[in-house]
Amino acid sequence: TITANLTKAVQQYVKDNKKERPNLVPELITRVPAVTLQKLTATRVFQHLLSSQMRSGLMYIYYAEIALFAIYLVLFVVLSIKYKFAESKETAWAENSVETVFCVLFALYFLLREFAQLRAMYKLGLAKNWFYSVWNYIDVLASGGTIAMFATFYMEHDGDESGDTFEHFASIVALLMWMKVLSIIKALNKPIATFVLLLSTILMDALFRSFLTVMFIIVIAFGHALYLTLGATDGDPNDYCVDSEGVTELNFDSVGCTTQSLYLMVLGKLDAPEVFKDSVLSELLFVSYSFFVVIILLNVLIAIVSDTYDAALVKSTELFWRSRMELVAEISTTFGWLLSRGSGDVDREQDLDLEVDDASTDWTGRVLDIVRRVNVVTSAEVGKVAERMERMEEENRKLRILVLKMA
Repeated sequence: TITANLTKAVQQYVKDNKKERPNLVPELITRVPAVTLQKLTATRVFQHLLSSQMRSGLMYIYYAEIALFAIYLVLFVVLSIKYKFAESKETAWAENSVETVFCVLFALYFLLREFAQLRAMYKLGLAKNWFYSVWNYIDVLASGGTIAMFATFYMEHDGDESGDTFEHFASIVALLMWMKVLSIIKALNKPIATFVLLLSTILMDALFRSFLTVMFIIVIAFGHALYLTLGATDGDPNDYCVDSEGVTELNFDSVGCTTQSLYLMVLGKLDAPEVFKDSVLSELLFVSYSFFVVIILLNVLIAIVSDTYDAALVKSTELFWRSRMELVAEISTTFGWLLSRGSGDVDREQDLDLEVDDASTDWTGRVLDIVRRVNVVTSAEVGKVAERMERMEEENRKLRILVLKMA
């Protein structure tokens, strides 16, 4: 009875706010702090609010954009490879003119969509939220970079093969395009949202950033010391740090080689070159760097990332519904005019499950597994504890009666 009444109350609350305040989700993003808002997304009332808005046609727009971007991505992958090995720009245009036009049109759509979203969010006072999101920059750079990539090809192509500028441009845009895939799919389901937002959670973690600062300073300190000890006066800044056989080796003759060698040592390349044996100080620096950075700091880094990963799993529900909230705010502000036309059947009654999700038997991480095991043991003992408390209460009652009779 309590659950049924609570369900009706929540449904009525959501229905009233949807009619009176259609931009409730964007308003909450503006007025509520990010940490509080993320915790709010884990509540059943807020989840029902988001789910009801998704049923108003919002998810159809989301799935349509996924389909459009999938076609756009396939065109981009195919064309970037064909243009790289094109014999001339005339040949490239003759063979791929239709695909190129469609790819540019898709890029223009997603680029204009971002600006339309920014304009709509600006009207609602959410412009700063757009600028605070890294995903928006990725979307703009990926779409704008696609157009610039084709323009670069036709401007610099000399008739033989595509130039270095086009190749560099295409490689950067390719990275951005695949990062945009993560931006689009992060609201599909809880596991994907958890792993995608886990990356930003790790990078924004204060402990992780503090550790990277300390590690960077220590690496720079050892690099400076090793270069002063082993650097050559005639070191070539453009040296690729390879031996006579073309194999990369540890080399400290130049600043570039020192930086590359330090990075290789972090990755486990610890075959000490002969130059270390010429100086006791250089050997001491090599051993100290290997011990402090490779053994200690890397293991601390693994521990920090592992702890952040477990924390993200514990907050997986919050992360998922936060991504859904961002999706609702983004599409409702950008395509609000389109959603308002098809909202006639939104207010139909929907079942609202207010029960807590059952613990999964699949492995979901160390912390969640411990929580699940504790819950299983605790729930098994609840009945026994309740029976013992009832017996103790009965004995206590009998004892009071006995004391009163003796008095």
